[in-house]
Amino acid sequence: VAYDQNDDIFVVGKTWNGSDFDYYVAKYNGVDGSLAWGGVPRFYNGAGNSTDYANSLAVDMEGNLYVTGYSIGSGGSGDIVTIKYDGVDGTIMSGWPKSYDGGAYDNGVSIAIDSINNDVVIAGTTFKGPGNHDVMVVRYSADGVEQWRNFLDFNGSDEAAASMSIDRS
Repeated sequence: VAYDQNDDIFVVGKTWNGSDFDYYVAKYNGVDGSLAWGGVPRFYNGAGNSTDYANSLAVDMEGNLYVTGYSIGSGGSGDIVTIKYDGVDGTIMSGWPKSYDGGAYDNGVSIAIDSINNDVVIAGTTFKGPGNHDVMVVRYSADGVEQWRNFLDFNGSDEAAASMSIDRS
């Protein structure tokens, strides 16, 4: 759950579409709890037309919503997919979604907005090989241009992202 500057509420997760799961994205009026965006939530069925889970969300200073999670890509493997939605009408913003395909199981687990410049930072887990998952952190500008990407990999170890926050100092 996240809130915008008007105290409206955003919720993300997954919903069954009859054959698999899709991202579920909704905005609720903070005053009366009614569903915003014309009373219709948003769904995202990824490039692989298969399982998609929205895991984390954040709202920027303009009230736009960012969502990250897990989505089966066109290659059949799990990708980290991050989407920016217009907070007013729920449309996917130009330049989005962004996808990271490490070749196997990749999962976006946490997202945060840098309040200084509205950049979005995603932490996730990526599969590098048998017994070798790594933490991945990627930073995008507000218009979706990747700024950098880094990995945490300890030799002989298996790492997984669980949460993330931005140090604003």
